Amino acid sequence: MGVMAFAPAIQRDLGLDTASFGLLVAAYYGAQPLVALPGGWLVDRIGVRAALALSMAGVSISAGFFAVSAGGTMAASLLILAGIAYSLVNPATSVGVVTWFPPDWPVSR
Repeated sequence: MGVMAFAPAIQRDLGLDTASFGLLVAAYYGAQPLVALPGGWLVDRIGVRAALALSMAGVSISAGFFAVSAGGTMAASLLILAGIAYSLVNPATSVGVVTWFPPDWPVSR
């Protein structure tokens, strides 16, 4: 998510024009829906906590390598990996909410 906030610095450091930078953002967000269904399956197999830990580890590792990437192609590849890793967050949090808070959970009125 911080990629947009750091757009000017990323564009300058990687020597990208605005359209090329837009492709970086598209790479990140485009990877997420491709992995959403398999991500849900993985969450069901390994559990919510493990899926969230795997997701955050994948995003962190990708972001770390992104910070030292040498060009647009490498940066796009790392953002695709970050998007794939982040795609586990939505199914994991959905399962977590449904599991941890039953329908008869006390609700303030």
